[in-house]
Amino acid sequence: MRNSILSKGITEKLTNMKKIKTIAKTYFKRSSVSDGITRWGYAVLAFMLPFLVFFIYFAFHNNQILTVDLGQQYVDFLAFLRANLFTHPFNLIYSFSKGLGGSMIGTDVYYLFSPFNIILFLFPQNWLPIAIMIEISLKVGTIGLAGYTYWRCFFDQKHQAFALSAAIAYALSGYVIAYNLNLMWLDSLICLPFWCASLDRMMLGERQTHLLFWTVMLWLTNFYTGYMALLYGSGVFIIKLSHKSKKLWRAFLKRYLKTMLTALFICAFALLPTILELTQGKTASTSLWNNLNLNWQYPLDELLGKLISGSYSFHEMQAGSANLFLTTPLLLSGFLFWFQPQIPRREKIGHAILVVFLILSTSINPFVLLWHMGQYPIWYPARFSYVLIFEWLTLAIRGLACMTLPSSLQKEIIVLF
Repeated sequence: MRNSILSKGITEKLTNMKKIKTIAKTYFKRSSVSDGITRWGYAVLAFMLPFLVFFIYFAFHNNQILTVDLGQQYVDFLAFLRANLFTHPFNLIYSFSKGLGGSMIGTDVYYLFSPFNIILFLFPQNWLPIAIMIEISLKVGTIGLAGYTYWRCFFDQKHQAFALSAAIAYALSGYVIAYNLNLMWLDSLICLPFWCASLDRMMLGERQTHLLFWTVMLWLTNFYTGYMALLYGSGVFIIKLSHKSKKLWRAFLKRYLKTMLTALFICAFALLPTILELTQGKTASTSLWNNLNLNWQYPLDELLGKLISGSYSFHEMQAGSANLFLTTPLLLSGFLFWFQPQIPRREKIGHAILVVFLILSTSINPFVLLWHMGQYPIWYPARFSYVLIFEWLTLAIRGLACMTLPSSLQKEIIVLF
């Protein structure tokens, strides 16, 4: 009896092992060789295409990248970092070269905390402009890779080209083309897709460790644009809560608030000195209430011109409408989101409200102040507009992922726009 049971068990194990080997062989033949290369191929393209477009452009223009603020002030800060980080690190905390002496932490947090700045140490001092050009190019490429990493999850292997197209549009959007010389702002564009992916994982019941990490990264790499990303992320989180049960709503809200507060405590060593320096400097002379009025900065219909290729003008760097170019096919695909029956109605309404709010924020003064920490931007208007681009591209991806054939009326609405 025992022998028969043992032989039966051994036979079952051998049969199972054969099945596992067959499945493994099939997987490695099909997935790893074809699908795996394709998946990594798309990721490489998402990084390399924006990187090469940006790098080659400046390479053919004699590396003339030190212009406007990058040539007038940022390069000096980067040179200061390169000269002191490994030789006189305390100069990055307090410097006597700043007036009669003062804290450098606020300056560091705004200009110098990007991990990409380590690239500067790979080149000699006299190659600093080339090092900066390579650093910005790498950031632009990484923006594309970050966008693809998030959006590819909405598609199966056959439709990854949609995610790739959105990633390239994100990396070479009107915001990046207009504001790339403010290299410290670009890190938030890299962190935002990862932050949203971490939020989705938390909403699926996973631990919020990833969300905590990317929240800290948003605060530290550049607290200014990081604040804008987190403000947008709070809106997305509220939309995700809208179609949850009351019990889940409370649980997720508790986890989210706990994560945000923990990130603030972790970053307090940098944020508190920065707030203190701001209150004693730039924000001391002006009050939010003195700036507050209900005027419009410009007519909203001017935004339509910024949806066309080549619409950016150098003269609008000082004052003008937001730079929102993200390619026409993806612009029109964004409307598909509201035509998909699989997407809950509350989610459609929530994103419609969020998009309208973001559009109004590009011009109505109280909203402008909200996004820019209570201060009107001096040059480079609508510095938060990258979140509007990201939001619309995400809606386009969601619409394409759930795509069904639109009705004649829906087609007419899209074509009319």
